[in-house]
Amino acid sequence: MHHPRKHWWLLIFALILLAIFVLNLLAAFGPEIEWDALWYHLTLPEIYAQRHVIRFLPGQSYYYSALPRLIEMHFTLALVLANPVVAKLLHYLFGVFFGLSIYAFARHFFGKRVGFWASFITLTMLEVVWLFKTAYIDLGSGFYGTLALYSFFLWLEDARYHRRRMLLLSAILFGLALSTKIWILVLFPIFVVFILWRDYTEQKKLRWKLLTNTLQFCGLALLIVLPWYIDSFINTGNPFYPLGAFSAPEHLAYAGTMTNWLTRVYWTTMAPYLFDFIVYRGSPFFILLLAVPFFWKRFTATARKLSLFGILAIVLFAIIPTRIVRYQLPSVAAIAIPSALVIAFLLKKKVTAVLVILFALFVGLTQLWYVYGNNNKYMPVVLGKQSEHEWLSEKMAMYYPQGFYDSDNFYATHFAPGDMVLMDGVAHLFYVDFPHIEESEIGFSLAGTRSTLDVYNRFHDQGFTHLFLKSTAIETFYQQHGGEEGTADRLRKVLRIDHTDPKKHETLYRIVIPKEDQ
Repeated sequence: MHHPRKHWWLLIFALILLAIFVLNLLAAFGPEIEWDALWYHLTLPEIYAQRHVIRFLPGQSYYYSALPRLIEMHFTLALVLANPVVAKLLHYLFGVFFGLSIYAFARHFFGKRVGFWASFITLTMLEVVWLFKTAYIDLGSGFYGTLALYSFFLWLEDARYHRRRMLLLSAILFGLALSTKIWILVLFPIFVVFILWRDYTEQKKLRWKLLTNTLQFCGLALLIVLPWYIDSFINTGNPFYPLGAFSAPEHLAYAGTMTNWLTRVYWTTMAPYLFDFIVYRGSPFFILLLAVPFFWKRFTATARKLSLFGILAIVLFAIIPTRIVRYQLPSVAAIAIPSALVIAFLLKKKVTAVLVILFALFVGLTQLWYVYGNNNKYMPVVLGKQSEHEWLSEKMAMYYPQGFYDSDNFYATHFAPGDMVLMDGVAHLFYVDFPHIEESEIGFSLAGTRSTLDVYNRFHDQGFTHLFLKSTAIETFYQQHGGEEGTADRLRKVLRIDHTDPKKHETLYRIVIPKEDQ
């Protein structure tokens, strides 16, 4: 039996994790100011709550509304019943359960010590410690993905769970993971290969009935996520929209086509992605995967399969041109647990044990310092030293010059019942607290307007009483929406300035009947 004092460092690492949790919890009580949350993770739920309908919203600002949105449904409920802070706390809880699920997974197959290290590796990933305070969705996808992988390996490796129910449970959980993020589709072929591998090795020869488990797993997982794909297909003609819907070169890392990306560019960008995954946004502990071959003979069959799953996941997730590390969280258990196993072997020798502990202490303290520094900006508002309104006015102006925030409280009391504002040029609409529609959502057009009265009627017939322009001149707006060149005076004659802020480059206009037509 090990003497408790021999592993005093475990207490230190646990305290580091606790400090990270506390600092992130405090930040989670602050207002949301992160990019994707203000773009669509919270903005879409807010629109659903305001309009009392959950549907696809066309246009460049809301094209993510065609994606699977399970976590956003949680956020919608939070906004209906409470406020954005509750949505952030829901995501925080997903992160806690994500860490616990990885611990449970590793502990079941490899013991408590490996479970601790696997969870420590995961919870000190830079991407993870940053996500805790946000209303993003990735900790939720990581939670569902980890449970799917855990139940899958219970079916695959534990004789007590070879019954089909564990495989079906994994399929349900994988379907829920797919319902959070479309990129998780890349894990499908890995699950299929492992199912066929197990069934073939058990029955020794391939028969059609070997496909039963595969078809049941794939069918049930797809059945869970199918409503999202059907909704996307009905609204866009593409069940996986926006994948394949854009021709802009930046969407394929400037490769031009998917074929060119896979055959040429993919391989040249693999190294930068691995650097990002291991050194920057992921965990330095993942470098220990390189040591797995040296411990291969000492690994159990389960550990070998899990390692193979993790390596395949890295390769397939690297296919995603955006190369964002947090997308891989649903499969990170298959990377963190083998890394933890290598640590367990290294701890058995005094010299390597000291090196591992010092390295872990460095990683933990570095991430704690990062969390402290990054979350410090929330403390004035969380601790009541600064009002939420003052804090948001400052931060939105600093981080989102193309966003919207009612810093002078003009808009809060300006509009009358029945008013509707057409918004143009605003990139982040979450803090818009008056009835509005973003212009690309309806494809607003002034084409065919031959007089100022035609222009007025075009606004009036669609229910708009105001026009809000952000960093957009009247002439530019007129021409971008189908107006004839050189005739912007038609638009100018139906606009009356209600409010302008030169510092923010924004102006609110009231739509009025042209004087000559009154």
